[in-house]
Amino acid sequence: LGGLAHYLEHMLFMGTATYPKENGWNAFLSNHGGSDNGETDAASTVFYFDVKHDHLKPALDRFGSFFSCPLLKWSGSKREVNAIDSEFQQAQQNDTCRVEQLISHCSDDGHVYRRFGWGNRKSLVEMPKADGTDVRGALQAFHRKYYSTNLMSLVILGKEPLDTLQQWAVSAFGDSPNHRIERPLATTDKLPIAPSRLPMWLRALP
Repeated sequence: LGGLAHYLEHMLFMGTATYPKENGWNAFLSNHGGSDNGETDAASTVFYFDVKHDHLKPALDRFGSFFSCPLLKWSGSKREVNAIDSEFQQAQQNDTCRVEQLISHCSDDGHVYRRFGWGNRKSLVEMPKADGTDVRGALQAFHRKYYSTNLMSLVILGKEPLDTLQQWAVSAFGDSPNHRIERPLATTDKLPIAPSRLPMWLRALP
């Protein structure tokens, strides 16, 4: 499931058990001068938002539920796949993204780096459908495994005193689970490309 982490990033915005409206989060931010975004890289996913300062606490409550009780509503899944596919089509014209994927393709079989991390309609819909993969189940399993507080960090910037912000953080994020899993690491004893295959010269047309 190439791009599963990226897909999950998108799906977390689709409502939670405590705030179930599919577009409730976006509506809340729009009504209170806010904006948000998320990005998934090779080793991390980052979510961030801003909102008018007098609405920070209710925003944190909503945001915290992304990590404790997301619904991953399947009614919005097609739209989010389309958004990911659109991002992928744009990235295909970006030389940096193309070179990074080329290096992934050339990595040794079985190495964690040899994968398609971006995701598109083919990897998230067509291929799973062909082999009978339960994509929603895979999203839920990924969230249960890796969205663990011992692997996560939180930053809050507000005008309130530090003690108040800490109380809000505990209130909003205290229900997020800690599965105490080890952070996945690619060890240096197995490099993406074995030294025996180097030097390697790659040419990529811009």
